Amino acid sequence: MAPREWQVEAHAGWQKANGDRVRACIDTLVENALRYTTSGDVVRVFARLEGETFVFGVADSGPGLNQTQQDAINAPLPDSQDVPLISDPRSQTGLGLSLVRDAVESRGGRLVAGRAREGGAEVYVVCLRYPSASPSRLRRPTVWAPLPSPLDPSDGLSPATR
Repeated sequence: MAPREWQVEAHAGWQKANGDRVRACIDTLVENALRYTTSGDVVRVFARLEGETFVFGVADSGPGLNQTQQDAINAPLPDSQDVPLISDPRSQTGLGLSLVRDAVESRGGRLVAGRAREGGAEVYVVCLRYPSASPSRLRRPTVWAPLPSPLDPSDGLSPATR
């Protein structure tokens, strides 16, 4: 695998979620970013709370998505759920984003695609945040996905490695 410049942006908070499903979605988005980037490109993984929503996704500096691809990802689910969103020589089966979108929309969220500030694709999940998203308010054990705090500037890491 060609070396990439990895960036992570995360903001403190908690979101009640199925950790396996969140990991599967992020894995698919990262795999797509790796497939469409080359040596020296940037891959940024991010998670944040925005008001009543929890957002997580991946952005990169690869060739990006054309407008037709963005429209297909941002559109409501097609009548036939086995129709790939993207089909090109690098897309393999083309079902990865369809599966992510299906998983996300079946739980009331949505998959969004656009142009990343790095110049390539930005694909992310938006889902509602639970109003009482705090592990201290639980009555029964539940899986919680912690969102790490931003890195401390005194840690010696350059902004490019965050």
